[in-house]
Amino acid sequence: MSNRNINRIVVSAVLLLALLCACAFAEGEPALRFESDEISVAVKKTEKVSPLAENVENAKTLKYTWVSADEQIATVQNGTVKGIAPGETTVTCTTELPEGKQLSASLKVRVVEPVKTLKIETKTNTPVNVGEKLAIEYTIQPENATDKSLTWESSDPAIATVDNAGVVTAVAPGKVTISAATNDGSKKQAKVGLYIPSLRCETSEITVDKPEGATFTLDYYGDDWDNNVTVKADGNFYEYTAERDGNKVSFWISAGSAGKGKLTVKDKKDPQATVTVPVIATESGIALGSVVTIEKVVLKGDKMEVTVKNNGSESIDHVQIVIIPRNEAGEVLFMSAPSPTEIETNAINFYSVKPGKTARDTWNIQAVFPGSTQVDMAVLFFDLADNTTIWFTEKGFRWFSASEQKYITCPEDRNINVYPDSMMMEKSDSITLGIQCSFDLSWVTEHFGYHHIGLVVRKVTEDSLAAKAGLQANDLIVAVNGLTYEENPQTYNIGQAEMADTGKMTLTVERYGEEGTFEVELTKE
Repeated sequence: MSNRNINRIVVSAVLLLALLCACAFAEGEPALRFESDEISVAVKKTEKVSPLAENVENAKTLKYTWVSADEQIATVQNGTVKGIAPGETTVTCTTELPEGKQLSASLKVRVVEPVKTLKIETKTNTPVNVGEKLAIEYTIQPENATDKSLTWESSDPAIATVDNAGVVTAVAPGKVTISAATNDGSKKQAKVGLYIPSLRCETSEITVDKPEGATFTLDYYGDDWDNNVTVKADGNFYEYTAERDGNKVSFWISAGSAGKGKLTVKDKKDPQATVTVPVIATESGIALGSVVTIEKVVLKGDKMEVTVKNNGSESIDHVQIVIIPRNEAGEVLFMSAPSPTEIETNAINFYSVKPGKTARDTWNIQAVFPGSTQVDMAVLFFDLADNTTIWFTEKGFRWFSASEQKYITCPEDRNINVYPDSMMMEKSDSITLGIQCSFDLSWVTEHFGYHHIGLVVRKVTEDSLAAKAGLQANDLIVAVNGLTYEENPQTYNIGQAEMADTGKMTLTVERYGEEGTFEVELTKE
């Protein structure tokens, strides 16, 4: 190896050794630092801090000088930092080494105003209806607290939820506790119990001033309306019906005389859930459902026993319960051996029912209608002043399930024309008109949605005189040759008499709410 190469190797080794020594010397430089770059301290509170001396011999013997950049925010003495007022400043620690070298370290200080009290102002057991929201009211002291943010929690989100702003959403009936906690480290907490009722009603009062009555609705969010909810009517001058559709319960009220009372709805499983609606009737007189009511329906073997009550102030000469039997599928049943006599007796009749008294009678439902398990029923009575006037005393038809032995309000979709067909206006003196009409509907057509009274066409015989004239099923025959059923309930008989002659017969007909006339050309067979 040449001397030149040897010299190169020696120089490189010397340079490498020098570099290693420099790095070792740099890592061993004395330094002063804090474990954290920043601390927080509450107003009028203190926090002890100590610097760390690194690569310093006998560090424990060092003496430190402390300075605060803004003593109106925080002061420092011997490492004890004291908060004076909310804000930020810097404290610096300085020391001098024996060889005269000075070391220093700075620490950022944030002075905060902590929450001293957290109080929920919303009252305990404040009701919140299902689906509604409630913002929890609360106060924090002092008002200049640095961090007023809270963490909210619901004890049962299935009953009510709460968001980060303290807004509660009611989900289901029950009781729930809403809690709040501070986030500034002060560990302040507060809570409140809320109540979500199973009943809600926005109606504060119901006034009945028309014969057709008045309605209102309430919401029910419980489990079992039929078994858990009770309805009490205070005042004997009115009556009510209740129909439930999902969470909505519709009440219909009618009154027979002037008076004041109240309707109270309670949930046995939720005693606090009580709805009271004052009922005020400002007009006396006959009103739907107020004079005659069905008090009881009992099935006894083949017979059905019905009890009615006269709620009026005068005796009633004639009360009639019209019965429409159905099978389990809800289909209308026809009599086992139809005849005009049996059709006419498709009702229970009561006579001379005195004020405040009840009357009871039975009807052979199974004997006449085998297989009947339920019946539609309509209550009507003859007005004393005019025995030709008949008043409905129920809001709708009602039905009795013989299989369940239960009498309840009939759904709205059953309020249709379902009367048994009878062969009316079919033949007369060898002239065939060719239609079948429901039996004696002159007093119920308006109840079924027609604007007039008359006879409802149930069937039109193909190629008959009526078919050629254009009559259709469900047409309402309002008048014959200009004479209306309203003017004379015997118009049907007049029509039959006129059918004995040839010529034209003019029928006034209501179809889907519109009125028209049809000319029937009468011809002998």
